[in-house]
Amino acid sequence: MLKSIGIGAELFHELIESNCYYVDKTPFIRTVFKENKADVMLFTRPGRFGKTLTLSTFYDFLSLNIENPGDVSLQEKWFKNTKIFEDREFCSEYMGKFPVIFISLKAVSGSDFTGAYEQFGSIIFNLYNSFNYLSDSPKLSDTDKKIFNKIATDENFICNVANKYYITDSLSSLLRLLHKHHGIKPVLLIDEYDVPIAMAVQNGYCLEMLDIISPFLSNALK
Repeated sequence: MLKSIGIGAELFHELIESNCYYVDKTPFIRTVFKENKADVMLFTRPGRFGKTLTLSTFYDFLSLNIENPGDVSLQEKWFKNTKIFEDREFCSEYMGKFPVIFISLKAVSGSDFTGAYEQFGSIIFNLYNSFNYLSDSPKLSDTDKKIFNKIATDENFICNVANKYYITDSLSSLLRLLHKHHGIKPVLLIDEYDVPIAMAVQNGYCLEMLDIISPFLSNALK
């Protein structure tokens, strides 16, 4: 069967499952984890150069199966015809082994600070709910669960600009809780990290957004 061109497709597994052409960049995963010594990496490329697809490839390769840890059948299905799959030792060590946070800030594009903040809060609410098993984790303390549920159970709370300072530690807290639950350091992938600031500059609320986005990112990346 002839492959198709996945015009506009940004997710690795969708390209593979739709039988679209994919230029194999999977060896870059090994480069980052085996040859790179930094804890934080910044990928800068112009728009439409494949940054989101690259991060999606990392996410699909690294993410563990929450319901059945150790099950890498999806990764084997998606990556079986790629170069990285030929390195069985690397795959055994990294494929499907990590809790992964993949967050995009592309939607934080409001014309004023309140609107942008509400979009930001909605992203964080949905992110927390993608890890809702943490609310019942036997490895988290009651205090940990209270911190998690404060954001995960009430979208109106986190989207209310009056509670904006809860959002600054939200990402770092989620990383800590995932680490505590799984006993493995999570992998954090942030896409379109510059959009909130670019839109804030364009619409005149730069200082207000910086007051939120700066600690949000720096606390998580430390």
